[in-house]
Amino acid sequence: MPFRSRLPRQFAFALCWFLLIVALHAGSIWAAEPVDGSDTNKSDRVTPSAAEMAARVDELLQKRLTELGWQAAGQCDDASFIRRASLDLTGTAPVGRDVLDFIDNPSKTKRKDLVARLLSSPKSSVHLANIWSSWLLPEADSPEVQFGRGGLQTWLRSRFAENLRYDRLVSDLLVSTGSITNSPTAFFVALESKPEKIAAKTARVFMGLQLDCAECHNHPFDDWKQRDFWGFAAYFSQVSTGGEQMFSPNQALADVSEGEVKLPGTEEVIAPKPLVETEQAGLETGTRRQKLTLWLTARENPFLARAAVNRVWAILFGRGLIEPIDDMRSIDIASHPELLRELSMYFAETGYDLRGLLAMLASTDAYNRANVHSSGQPPEASYATMACKPLTSTQMAASISQVARQLARENDPQSQQALMAQLGKLRGDASQATLGMVQALVTLHGTAFDEVSSDSSSRLLQALNAPHMNDSKRLQWLFLSTLNRNPTKQEDAAFSSVINEAIAKAAESETSDKSEAGEKQEAKPATWQSDLLWALINSTEFAMTP
Repeated sequence: MPFRSRLPRQFAFALCWFLLIVALHAGSIWAAEPVDGSDTNKSDRVTPSAAEMAARVDELLQKRLTELGWQAAGQCDDASFIRRASLDLTGTAPVGRDVLDFIDNPSKTKRKDLVARLLSSPKSSVHLANIWSSWLLPEADSPEVQFGRGGLQTWLRSRFAENLRYDRLVSDLLVSTGSITNSPTAFFVALESKPEKIAAKTARVFMGLQLDCAECHNHPFDDWKQRDFWGFAAYFSQVSTGGEQMFSPNQALADVSEGEVKLPGTEEVIAPKPLVETEQAGLETGTRRQKLTLWLTARENPFLARAAVNRVWAILFGRGLIEPIDDMRSIDIASHPELLRELSMYFAETGYDLRGLLAMLASTDAYNRANVHSSGQPPEASYATMACKPLTSTQMAASISQVARQLARENDPQSQQALMAQLGKLRGDASQATLGMVQALVTLHGTAFDEVSSDSSSRLLQALNAPHMNDSKRLQWLFLSTLNRNPTKQEDAAFSSVINEAIAKAAESETSDKSEAGEKQEAKPATWQSDLLWALINSTEFAMTP
């Protein structure tokens, strides 16, 4: 009896599918540049090491700076770097003690070691899950969307924690089935399981293409035709949620055997068709979504690695090599086309290692640069300096939580969500702050900020009133706990004068009160710490990544 006849048909099919996925993913490790009209796809190419790739990044950036006639800014100080790396890689600002320890650390590899430590921490996987879920799900924070977001974020956190290959993560997400409580299927549910909506979002997030512009007509600015869009949408036409109410706990996503899309305004059925031809196009096995993921993660596909690299670059540098990050119609429109091409090759060749890509970019001279230039404002997208990135609402909430400790703790999602709702959307695109005057006033006068800086509720202020602390130390720790740096000499002198004046006025007021009351009273603690803390957490510097 042949071996295959002894196996249940479903098991045999699943085994074949698994082996095919493994073979394709293994092959992609050795993939060179995805086909895009370039001639760099050479079999003798040697994948650079992380250090070599970092040097190559700086070389290509310097080449562009030389063309512009600019010199790069110098290296940022240690305090700026630990705040920058902590916020970019974990979404949370460092605590004051860690800042001091990092500044005093004499090791020449301390920045590299810090990055490795941050990327391996649980906070990093949480941060990356927050970023990707914000790209995948709608911005609306309705209870239904929040319910689905939890399942997606939990799933993403586990994948980022194990540093799952990015191409595998995308494949697993796009073929996912089951309940939204324990899988990433909220992605499909939030888009109402409509093929056209799923196709448009998939193209934007995982391919960097605004393909939805071709939904109703041929793309006005690109080569995509209406048939291309609906051929791509057809891959999602056979998914179903069983007719359950949206975001119901009983709702489960599954592939079905029926479902087609038609060209709008006609009765013509459009069959699934990949956007570009690869060796994996036209496979007959598997569901439509499985066929799509084999094409999307194929080594000849020009989109997946490039879109991921551009988004990671935007996370670290405040803007993509192509902006907007979901409109990568051509590599030639990048600020540095050769750099984007080589980074995409490196990402694919190193096994779609997202953590490795982040670590490598964080080790570049470009990421370590100061955010100011002695010659003024350099040209946009020159990377002569590091961009000051506005904090996202999630980062701001985490930063306030770090200061307050007793307010909106990380293990208290309801408090965190409430604080984020008060803060609103502080940042739109990766490079654009959207905090307007009305939102700023709401933020400045919100209860969260008041509680953080109140003598009665702030644990930080209570700690600063310990007997062994003097005013100089209190000033230092207020800066370390909020802006993650020591006060400058000018700030120290200016605030010391203000502090002395505040203490003198408080003493005069206390003496007057005692005289009027005619009796002995307990001394009241000075409130300058509370006032300064309120000012620091409402400062522009607190709301930015240096």
